[in-house]
Amino acid sequence: MNINRKLVLIVIASILLTAIPASVALYFYTREQILDNEISKLVTVTDSQAEAARQRLLESKPKLEGLARLLQTELAKPVEGHEIRQFHQRMELGPDGIWRNRKPPFDGNIESGVFLPNSREETEQRKVMHMRIKNVMDSFGSAARRHVENVWYMDPYRSIVIFDTTFPDFVFTQKADHDYTQTPWVAYTMPVANPQRKFGFTPPLNDPVTNTWMVSAIYPLYQDDRWIGSLGEDMQLSKVLSFLFQEQQLYRDTQNFLLDKQGNFILAGAWQKSLEAMKNSSDFRLPEEPGLQALLKSPVQAGSHALSKSVMVGGREYVAVGTALEPMGWRYFKLAPVDVILQPLRQLFVALVAILFFVSVLGGALINVLVSRQVVRKISYLAKAMKLYESGEKRHVSPTLSGSDEVAVAAKEFDIMMDRIDQQVAELRLHANVFTNAWEGIVITDAENRILSANQAFSAITGYTAEEVIGKNPHFLASDQQSEEFYEAMWRCLREAGHWHGELWNRKKDGELYAEELSISAVRDDQGKVTHYVGVFTDITDIKNAEKLLEKMAHYDALTGLPNRTLLAERLNECCQQTRGNGRLLAVCFLDIDGFKFVNDMYGHATGNKLLVEVAKRLASVVKAGDTLSRFGGDEFVILLNNLRDMDQIGLILSRINAAVAEPFVIDEIECNISASIGLTIFPVDDVDADALIRHADLAMYEAKKAGKNRYHLFDAKLDREVQLLFKQIERIEAALVNDEFCLYFQPKVNLLSGRVEGMEALIRWRHPERGLLEPHEFLPLVEEHDLIIRIGDWVIDRTLRQIRAWQQRGEKIQVSANVAARQIQCADFIDKLEGQLAAYPDVSSEQLELEILETSALETIQTADVVRIARERLGVCFALDDFGTGYSSLSYLKRLPARTLKIDQSFVRNMLVDKEDEAIVEAIVKLARIFGHKVIAEGVESHRHGEKLLALGCEIVQGYGVAPPLAPEQVLGWIGSYHRRQVR
Repeated sequence: MNINRKLVLIVIASILLTAIPASVALYFYTREQILDNEISKLVTVTDSQAEAARQRLLESKPKLEGLARLLQTELAKPVEGHEIRQFHQRMELGPDGIWRNRKPPFDGNIESGVFLPNSREETEQRKVMHMRIKNVMDSFGSAARRHVENVWYMDPYRSIVIFDTTFPDFVFTQKADHDYTQTPWVAYTMPVANPQRKFGFTPPLNDPVTNTWMVSAIYPLYQDDRWIGSLGEDMQLSKVLSFLFQEQQLYRDTQNFLLDKQGNFILAGAWQKSLEAMKNSSDFRLPEEPGLQALLKSPVQAGSHALSKSVMVGGREYVAVGTALEPMGWRYFKLAPVDVILQPLRQLFVALVAILFFVSVLGGALINVLVSRQVVRKISYLAKAMKLYESGEKRHVSPTLSGSDEVAVAAKEFDIMMDRIDQQVAELRLHANVFTNAWEGIVITDAENRILSANQAFSAITGYTAEEVIGKNPHFLASDQQSEEFYEAMWRCLREAGHWHGELWNRKKDGELYAEELSISAVRDDQGKVTHYVGVFTDITDIKNAEKLLEKMAHYDALTGLPNRTLLAERLNECCQQTRGNGRLLAVCFLDIDGFKFVNDMYGHATGNKLLVEVAKRLASVVKAGDTLSRFGGDEFVILLNNLRDMDQIGLILSRINAAVAEPFVIDEIECNISASIGLTIFPVDDVDADALIRHADLAMYEAKKAGKNRYHLFDAKLDREVQLLFKQIERIEAALVNDEFCLYFQPKVNLLSGRVEGMEALIRWRHPERGLLEPHEFLPLVEEHDLIIRIGDWVIDRTLRQIRAWQQRGEKIQVSANVAARQIQCADFIDKLEGQLAAYPDVSSEQLELEILETSALETIQTADVVRIARERLGVCFALDDFGTGYSSLSYLKRLPARTLKIDQSFVRNMLVDKEDEAIVEAIVKLARIFGHKVIAEGVESHRHGEKLLALGCEIVQGYGVAPPLAPEQVLGWIGSYHRRQVR
């Protein structure tokens, strides 16, 4: 027997020996799984159906309880005459002695029927009672008829009131002698049977009218604590328990068994017809079926559950589930035939066995063909390819010998092996090219650190060829910039960790030093012994030079070349430590150039920068070599005078500095006259940290400026305390701005000649929580040199515009002037910010806002004139010069400054009645304003005489307490009205 036939027999036998037992085991396993799944499905379905039935049955309780309450309410009312007439109009006494509905117009689909025997008990009052019951049940039945089959009332005197849409003429079908009083419908609600007056159900009954199984929900009706009858609702079991009476079940031939509390059958599965043939269901008995009888005697609980996976009934196997149907306490059993459940599985198993036999035979035939035609031929083809590769010819065999058998796998592995060998050869060539052409220098040594190979980058960086260095120790490149300890640490790291990375300086062939970033790795064999070292390095000389340049930029000022703040801080800390050790003095001097801003504004930043460079040179020529001269920023310099003996030596040096800076500078043929204000503090007399020393010197510098500039001033602790107090006061003012403690008052400006109110001036006030209402002179001077004055000024403009809009909305268009500080108007974004504030109030005209600047503020910088001009031309906002006469405005500057109004300072106005010089100044300002086309306003008018004098001098518009004090916003409109009335009188 050849190999082909052996394989055929082995394959057929293997398939049959493994597949048949597996199929049988799979069948029984699947059978159990299917039964479990289907039982679970039966339980779920049955539980859902039983719960629906329970809910339907329990719906009756609230209905009947509600109906009873309605009836009790109606029956408690006293009888009225029209009700008796209504009874006789709607009822008629039949020949059989029964009162029934008058027909027509009676329609049982929309109203209740009445069956009332005519006896001596039927008094007029009872007739009214039945009429009331009918009326209530008409309304109740009509409202609930979608959810109930009928609802009725029965009493112990055979009376019936029923709303029944299924049998609308029910009362007309009842014979005169028909008596329900002994049936469960009435008897079960009697006090004897139901002393607790509970809601309940009748046993399942065969309805004589519909000839169907039914159950009734019943509830006793009491009036004045006396039982008067029974209320009920009939429910056909075929509707309530519709899932039991359906012909179409989940499984064909399913049997349903339903027993009441007493064990009487309601449904009897295959014996249902026998049950229905019985006159009394309690007489029915099942045939001899032990398994079924035992099952039906088993207790069940609420909620469906599996009872048995195998119950034999009539020689047929069933699975059984059961549940208790509440609230009646009935027991329900569902039996599904196993053969019906497993029918698809059995059909599948038969088909599977047939397929196994077919596959076995077919597999044997295919094996015979494949082995004879494919295996041997593929093996021969693979052997030939191996011989060709051995001779140098590469041929992939896997495309030809495709598949997933062992020969195909061997072919794929052979192709992979060829590709891997070719890849390794290519990698070796690549590594050689990388080594040769890499941008980094690479050197390989043996274990004794003798150079074996070096690449082209090594030669390009060092200047040595590979031939010149092979066999040498790389240490021949050393530059002596690293100590022996450095190299010992490097080799110790290589021995312990196997690699080292760092920076060092080496020497090229031409003697030039270069910096390199070097990585060295040890190469070990399989036993862990070092065989080679590989060094990879990069020339980082340019990077090191750039770092030095960056370090210089980080520590030196780009314009003057002097140390900057960073280097100054380092030097100051060093000087403080030296001073503590040598017992000498250290002078920290803070120098500010007086007049630099004027030069910078007048001649431009380029000239200002050149001036700073010349100042730095001149200062450097004065201080000695061991001292530090640094540029602190802008036109500020800090000088550290070190190793001083006494204050006389310090004063001498600072006098020379003042004299040197005061000498005129010529920059681009422009003569610049400046000076220096110097503040200094002495360490360790002023024993604080470096930052505090700078701050103290800065404070002293401001004192030098206040004293007249071009001088120096020594810091004292009292000055520091004053400054700290000032800082706290500024913080409190800032908190007041944040907490909305500021408010505006408005002082009127009037024309004495016309009697017209010209406008208002907005004056800020501070509602201080402790000190009350504060005027501007009590807090604004504290922030004049602080950026907080800008925020306050912005707030004043915004609130002024808001108040103008508020007055305008009340019909009064008022022009208001608001004060702006010099620091605010000199901000680069002043115009843009003002434009944004005006845009926020589009209904306020820019002509209604006037901004007042002090004459002295306007003189601080020539840029003020440009700001005023741009605000006028671009935004339409006018300006006024406040406190005019206190400054030193030149006529040319006044001509160039486009202010609309001059406001005469109140100091001149107040004293002009007694001081001729003040009167002359007022007169001169009025004439000057007229010459330049400006309006003029006199401030500080306190009396009628002031007004008369001003009119005589030609000033018509005035402001002051003689006109009105500053007013709260809500007082302004009232004041204007009263002022106009006074002018009319």
